[in-house]
Order: sequence, then C-alpha cells, then structure tokens
Amino acid sequence: MLETERCILKLLSESEALFVYEFYYSNKDIFDPWEPKKVKNYYTIPYIKAILNAERRLRLQGKLIRWFVLEKSNLDKIIGTI
Repeated sequence: MLETERCILKLLSESEALFVYEFYYSNKDIFDPWEPKKVKNYYTIPYIKAILNAERRLRLQGKLIRWFVLEKSNLDKIIGTI
C-alpha cells in the first residue's frame, strides 16, 4: 500500500473482487469506448476474480502491477487504477 495526502494506492486480491467489479461496472460507459472489446462475461464476479489472480501472478513475476486508488475520505469506493 502507498499513501499520499488525499489517496491510498492499494493492491487488491480476489477477496475484494466485488469491490473491483463495482468500480468497473459503474464506469463501463466511460471506459468501454477507450478499451479493447471485452469478453461476454467480463462484468461478472468470477471473471474479475480471474483477472485479479492473473494480475497477482504477473506481479509476482515482476511483469505487472496494478494499483487501485481510493480516497482517504471514502475507502469504500475505488476512484481509479494505475
């Protein structure tokens, strides 16, 4: 976890898939025009768990790291990813 004055950058795991799903699903109209076409089951908890597990494996291999950004004033909502 990394911390700034206003935000927390956090690595999330499979156990937080619902949290990640809510972020992606609620922002899909914003993201979809700019991202590759998604598979049919992308917006499902099992698929988000698979993504988080794949990202964890890649992180352990030193190939990828995805930080989820949360405002300190509202730790129940993801506001972005890096």
